[in-house]
Amino acid sequence: RFLGMDFLRASVTAKILNVATNAAAISFFVGNVELLWKLAAVMAVCNLAGALLGSRMALKHGVVFVRKMFLAVVTVLIARLAYDTFLR
Repeated sequence: RFLGMDFLRASVTAKILNVATNAAAISFFVGNVELLWKLAAVMAVCNLAGALLGSRMALKHGVVFVRKMFLAVVTVLIARLAYDTFLR
């Protein structure tokens, strides 16, 4: 538990904060940078599909599943960072 939240509740809270920061970034970039709208639309659809799939799996399988997936993703990211830093 962290800040009185279990892992699943903390993940949901993080996603809500991600939406807020993404909205702020979009509002900044729309006025200041030429965007590739077709690519942005594809990315948004894929992001939505992943969020729906992930949330359904989290609700179906529970906190243990979310924790295991989180640890798997973090492990892959650490391995990738180590490879890029030391072996490239």
